[in-house]
Amino acid sequence: MLRTEMQERIYEKKDITQGLLNEIQLHLMDKGTLRAKRNSYINDFMTMDIETSTYGRLTDDPIAFTYSIACYIDNKCFIFRRWRDYNWFINELDNTLGLNVGFRLVCYVHNLPYEFQFMRDFMHITDVFATHARKVVKCFCSGIEYRCSYKLTNMGLARFTASIPEVSHGKLSGEDFDYSKLRTPSTTLSPKELDYIFNDVAGLYEALDYTLEHDEYNIATIPNTSTGFERNDMRYAMTRNPANRENFLWTRLDQLLYGLLRTARRGGNTHCNPVYSCMELEDMTSKDMSSAYPATEVQEKFPMTPFLPIPRSRLTDFESYIDCGEWACLLDITFNEIEVKDLNSIPYIAKAHCTQFPKHDTDEWRSDNGRVLKAQTLSMVITDIDYRIIRDTYKWKGKPQVRLCFISKYDYLPLELRKFVLKQYFHKTTLKDADPYMYMKEKNKFNANFGCMLTDICQDSIEYVPHSCEPFKPVKTSDYQEQLDRYYKSRNSFLSYQHGVWVTAHCRARLQKAIQALGYEMVYCDTDSVKFFDSLANRQLFEELNNEIREKIKACGLDCTVEYKGKKYTLGLWESDGDYKKFKSMGAKKYCYVEPDGSFHITVAGLSKSKARDYLESIGGIDAFHEGTLVPKEHSGRTTAKYNDYEKIRVLTIKETGEKIEVGSNMVIEDTTYKFTLTEDYEDLLANHISEGVLI
Repeated sequence: MLRTEMQERIYEKKDITQGLLNEIQLHLMDKGTLRAKRNSYINDFMTMDIETSTYGRLTDDPIAFTYSIACYIDNKCFIFRRWRDYNWFINELDNTLGLNVGFRLVCYVHNLPYEFQFMRDFMHITDVFATHARKVVKCFCSGIEYRCSYKLTNMGLARFTASIPEVSHGKLSGEDFDYSKLRTPSTTLSPKELDYIFNDVAGLYEALDYTLEHDEYNIATIPNTSTGFERNDMRYAMTRNPANRENFLWTRLDQLLYGLLRTARRGGNTHCNPVYSCMELEDMTSKDMSSAYPATEVQEKFPMTPFLPIPRSRLTDFESYIDCGEWACLLDITFNEIEVKDLNSIPYIAKAHCTQFPKHDTDEWRSDNGRVLKAQTLSMVITDIDYRIIRDTYKWKGKPQVRLCFISKYDYLPLELRKFVLKQYFHKTTLKDADPYMYMKEKNKFNANFGCMLTDICQDSIEYVPHSCEPFKPVKTSDYQEQLDRYYKSRNSFLSYQHGVWVTAHCRARLQKAIQALGYEMVYCDTDSVKFFDSLANRQLFEELNNEIREKIKACGLDCTVEYKGKKYTLGLWESDGDYKKFKSMGAKKYCYVEPDGSFHITVAGLSKSKARDYLESIGGIDAFHEGTLVPKEHSGRTTAKYNDYEKIRVLTIKETGEKIEVGSNMVIEDTTYKFTLTEDYEDLLANHISEGVLI
């Protein structure tokens, strides 16, 4: 029996006796069983985690293999060095507990897709549920139902265990573990290494056990994903009024409308004013909207009647529907010779959201890092909200060609849903100091609110093909109309997809008001925030914008303000989000800044905020934040994943020692460098086509 530095007991295969298995059986069965719709479950669970090494890192064909499989059950930790030993244990456990397809033990794995890639060739796995290729949420093997606890919590293991009270085995630092060290199944693990392995499975068990104990769910009813909690709460709120179900069915979508809405769907507006790109700026500040998406759900109006097509004879008069403000419009539209009115801002049209666009001919189009500055012709599917923004910021030749225009009457979302959102906002505001666990729980659900509203109704299922070099393939189980019919028939369905499309559109419109109000002073925006030159006049602009939002709050008829510890918090208002002594951006999701106290920070998609920041600061800070700077792999926090998919298990020989290791399909994760670059069209734009804020 192994012992860690903290004197925790760890069982190996040689320590496992029938008496020990019987002890586990007695303890688990004493906790009872639970019934679900299809299966029964033991009213407890286990956790599992693997550790891997990579051989041949400097070659063109590196291979990763498992050297430790740890599991935690009944307050006992077991570590196996080979898959055949782990499988032996699971089979013994299966026989002792009497597990089968209908009577299961749940095993949580934090980041199951990673473990799945290593375990799939060594186990007979069935019932694989994946949301996308390689994104495995759960699967079944030998009486064990494996579930992904990362999908359940939407947090890394360190953050999850740190957020739960009474967890005594928080995740230890991986930097001390040294993942680059070659370890094999025969490597003797040090007490410190055993501590690391032990804490991963014991800490995960403790955190999940606390979650189940302090929630209304049990192991048979708990959702598979974090959005499931929010969806269930929202459903309960909505079903309190039968009229909501009637309206949901009344406004159902057909295949054409659903396809148009999916095309019109767009996220937040994130971009840098091209005039200021790559420039070091001083004395800037930032504002962001308080809970921007939930605010629009409460305070704005949405399409609340069935979408109806306007007659072809009225298509040329489509703007009358848009300008009256009573109709939500869905347009399939084409613009000719379109060009941005003013370069000193954020170009709104994203090339990626165009359904038709000129080929790569610089005489026909010009873009700003993916945003359209001008084009000979382009087509889009947009909402009335998008059209108004485009009309304000672009000019074009002639009248737009509208092929289709559907309209729906504007009104507020159901009262039960809006009150539910406000209840969540109250909890998020007041629980932070009073109950950190409940705050974390409510905040996660609040953040998942919007994701529930914009979940695709129609999507292909993912089929798992074992022992294959292409283990996942999309399968179209039915056409979109069949999936839509099934969605609206289900009593579990209650959210209208069109409402999710309008949530993001409303948020972009609120952001656009700030962008246009600031004009030349606007430097960077990101979904619900703007960064701009600090001045009294600019700060006053946000008081005016907030007054407009207060008017919307008054009109919606609900109190959106929470008073807590003598301070008032209002949903949706613009709030201060920090001041910057210096600021520099190289495009969307790529900026750095220096705070008034001199501290340096970076936000770059794909780079570690801490490791890469420390490195950049060591070579010059904001002065090193420019095109061509290379962040070494040991400082980037950036990794690449390479999948090795095999049809059968192989034997790998470690040349240095002669050790032979059974290797199945695997995944090699390697640190990689990051180089600051500009896209070709963006570099050309900044170098040759901007002069004093004008497109040339």
